[in-house]
Amino acid sequence: SANYDWVQLEDIKISKCFVNSPPKNEKIHKCITEMKQAIREDRVPDYLNRKPITINKEGYLIDGYTRYIALKVLLYKQPFPVRKISKEV
Repeated sequence: SANYDWVQLEDIKISKCFVNSPPKNEKIHKCITEMKQAIREDRVPDYLNRKPITINKEGYLIDGYTRYIALKVLLYKQPFPVRKISKEV
């Protein structure tokens, strides 16, 4: 079961498996472009509801690493919605 929480980038923990196998640059670039548009239109929550970042109950990223990277590159400082699941890493 999943619910949504509002978090900030520094609240999300990244496990080594993500760090060791980053997404392709084209995928990151495309996501950064989409995220810039969402920020310009003040629609980041809408974007992340359609393409959620998912974390577990300990705060570790489960899905959405590319979107996480895009927010980090863009120095996004606002809280945003994440899908929180009770699954273990």
